[in-house]
Formats: sequence, structure tokens, C-alpha cells
Amino acid sequence: MRSFRLLISYAILSGLAMWIVACGGSSVKNPTQELDEETPLSTLSEQSLDVSVDISQDTVRPGETIQMTATVEPIQSTRVLLDWINVTEHGNLSVANPNSATWVAPAILDGVAVRVEVIQLVVTAIIQVVSVKESGVETGTQILTETKTVLLTVTAN
Repeated sequence: MRSFRLLISYAILSGLAMWIVACGGSSVKNPTQELDEETPLSTLSEQSLDVSVDISQDTVRPGETIQMTATVEPIQSTRVLLDWINVTEHGNLSVANPNSATWVAPAILDGVAVRVEVIQLVVTAIIQVVSVKESGVETGTQILTETKTVLLTVTAN
């Protein structure tokens, strides 16, 4: 009797597994991009990031503030990360949200008439693709990155 129950359980589980595999679709929206059979995963390498940074001004006096805003053209990705970096480490960089930052010029130029400051924006997109084909499930991950450099001039004049 016990082996009969085990055989029935095995048959039910096998049938359920085959039904799930043969189903091939779902009404649940998948956050990853789904490719059809004609779209190979190699198309991942064709994508690139389109990033721009708008600044309120590029020349300031000591102590003045600059507003910076990043725009990233939409791409199908799982996650996009923006990281603002004060490369020269002068002045004060503050990030209100990932797409905008404020930089306050140093109050003193330490005896020089002009100082060039460097701020960088590093944008990273992680793209995950799932492709269901007759031969099975193919997955792919690609990481795209773009760095924008902002040159700011602080002048005593």
C-alpha cells in the first residue's frame, strides 16, 4: 500500500512538472527583458548607455554653489546606479538624489588665482535577459558603465 501511494505521488509530481515545463508562458510580468526565438543573447553587447550631465554654471567664485543634474536615456535594465565622485576632493559635494548633486566651491583658493575642480559621474546599468527557446532557457547578464567628467573652474576674479 505504501509503495502504491509513493507511485501515485511520483506520478502526480511528474505530471505537474511536465505541465509547468510545457506551459511556456505566464501572465505575470517579468522584470527582465524577454527575447523571442530570433533575438540572440549576443544583442546584449550592442547596447550602450546614453548619459548627459547638465550644470548650472561651470565657472564660480569661492563659496558659490553649482547644481548638477544627470540624465540617463531609458534602457531595459534590472538596475541603474549613479555615483557622484569629487575627484579633486576640494569643495563640498552633496547628493540629494541619484540624479542630482550640488557642489559648493571652496571658500579659499590657497593663494592661486584659478583652480580647476573635477567631479565625475559613474553610471552603471545591470541588464539581465531571459530567453526561452525550444532548446531550453538561456540567461545573460551584461554590465554597462559610462563615466562623465565635469570640469569646474573656481576663480578669484
